[in-house]
Amino acid sequence: MFVDEIEIFAGIWKEFKNKVSSLSLDFSEKNFRENLEWERLLFGKILPHLEGEGCLVIAVAGGTNTGKSTLLNVLLKKDFTPVHHFAAATKRPILVASKSKAHQCLQNKLFLEFEAKEMENKEEALDEALPGDILLIKEEDTLTDAYLYLDTPDIDSIKKEHWDIAEKIVSAGDIIIAVLVDVKYKDDAVVQFFRRANEEGKYVIPVMNKVYNDDPELLQIAKEQIEDFMKEVGLNEDVPYFYFFTYPRNENFLNKPIPSLSDNNLDLRDYICSLPVRETKEKVMKKTIERFNKQFCEWFSKKFIPQLDSLQTRLENYEYHLRKIVEADFNPFAGFQLEKELEFELRKQIGYFRYLVLLPASIFSGHRSIAKQLEGQKKDWEIAINEQHRLMIEKCVGDFLENLIKFDFVPEMDSLNKHIKERLHLLNNQREQIFKNVLIQVEKKLSTTPKGMEVEIKNIVQKFLESPELKGLRRRRLLSWLIVGMGTGALFFTPILYSAVPILVSISQPLIVGGTMLGSALLEIKSYRDFLYEVKNLHTQWVQEKREEFFQILKDEILLSVLGVIYDYLKLAEQLKGEAEKIFSYELNAMQTMTETLPKEDICSP
Repeated sequence: MFVDEIEIFAGIWKEFKNKVSSLSLDFSEKNFRENLEWERLLFGKILPHLEGEGCLVIAVAGGTNTGKSTLLNVLLKKDFTPVHHFAAATKRPILVASKSKAHQCLQNKLFLEFEAKEMENKEEALDEALPGDILLIKEEDTLTDAYLYLDTPDIDSIKKEHWDIAEKIVSAGDIIIAVLVDVKYKDDAVVQFFRRANEEGKYVIPVMNKVYNDDPELLQIAKEQIEDFMKEVGLNEDVPYFYFFTYPRNENFLNKPIPSLSDNNLDLRDYICSLPVRETKEKVMKKTIERFNKQFCEWFSKKFIPQLDSLQTRLENYEYHLRKIVEADFNPFAGFQLEKELEFELRKQIGYFRYLVLLPASIFSGHRSIAKQLEGQKKDWEIAINEQHRLMIEKCVGDFLENLIKFDFVPEMDSLNKHIKERLHLLNNQREQIFKNVLIQVEKKLSTTPKGMEVEIKNIVQKFLESPELKGLRRRRLLSWLIVGMGTGALFFTPILYSAVPILVSISQPLIVGGTMLGSALLEIKSYRDFLYEVKNLHTQWVQEKREEFFQILKDEILLSVLGVIYDYLKLAEQLKGEAEKIFSYELNAMQTMTETLPKEDICSP
């Protein structure tokens, strides 16, 4: 990754965390509030140290009562940090640096996860009342800009706050001095801590402290213990390691050497100064970035994406069940007779006389008299439809709330599950109010005859009336009317015509039937079939649109009320996902080839 990409990603992540924390419920604590290693590397090491002058951050770390503060004072040959015989004395980290570097630190440019404060006296490091993110800064004129020295709280303290501080300090470090004692050099917490520092690319330098004398036998034991520690941590055999004697309290030991157990001529101070600053810094940064990429991509692929997919699947299932209930129980405007609307529109557009002459009775048989009354009936009709809506809404809301109660929400996230159950219980007690809210919205959005549909009906009717086939049938229709008229007249004047023209009376009924069939030829033409298809398709489309609108109303009133915090989170998470996939495309593709894709499960079936 390039510098600008890292800065872009850091900004995206900070914005994401800020937005998630501002949601009504923080349910992401397992994934976003835990001590993420890649996040510590990003803000503790990569961002502040990737550019600018190279300087080595030397952190002294170790378990409880191993003498970390003593060793730092010896390294600097000056009494900077408080030393006490009781365990876990150092509560807040201390940084000792040159004037210019101390100034940079006080401006919060090198340690982004801490709030820098100038140390007035060394006893402040013992004050647990100070905020946990305080970094005490001590200026030392004898130091060059090439080195910063840090004293850290215990890495195995009974207080987790001390662990977090130590981990952040070590993440920012380049050289980590592992202070050991013979009674806890292989403690699990100690080994795990320094193994992680080694994997992050730090220079881990073991120092066995509190060695009682220079007896060769005791030194050999100390050597074997350090080598055993190095194997556990994964350090190379050629890494130098050191020791420090235990001196009487009244003796000044600040100028004493910290000799090597692997090379008797090497002192820890000299070894640190022998390391090339720029090359060492570059080597640590390269490994840190590699570690950061690996850790982020593992977290993203194995934690973030599965949680995101799980929540999305749950919501999809909730919405699916809601949609099925709507489709099964909500028939928008049941009782609406499309034929009446169409007949009314046809008669209105072409005039009643042309309508009567041009169109055969068989098209809308039995509806002409109803169509005349349609406008007068609309008010009563709408009242009846609204009552049907009310009954359907009550059933849909009731059924969906009952289904939600049966669903398994997010049991692995206790706080989120509790929040959802509370919201659901509240909504369940407010069913009547939900019915009213939904009914009001239905009446507003789902009118009896939507304006858009009225326009579509007019367009379909006009297209039908202007079809060439229909115009070509006018003569046939007039002929059919003439034949039907002759047959009807013959029947009407049967008593008069029977003796004069008996043949006409005998064919009167065939004339009526034939004329009617001739007029009904309209039903067979393509334009009429297209007309019926378009009308039917319009009605189907309209019903589906109204169901979709009703589904959205129920979603807003119920799902968003119960699961709104998940919807908000998913929107933010999708933004983060998109940006991360752009920046880490190569690493994530490599990770995907190593990880099997698990199928989504129907995790919220009742």
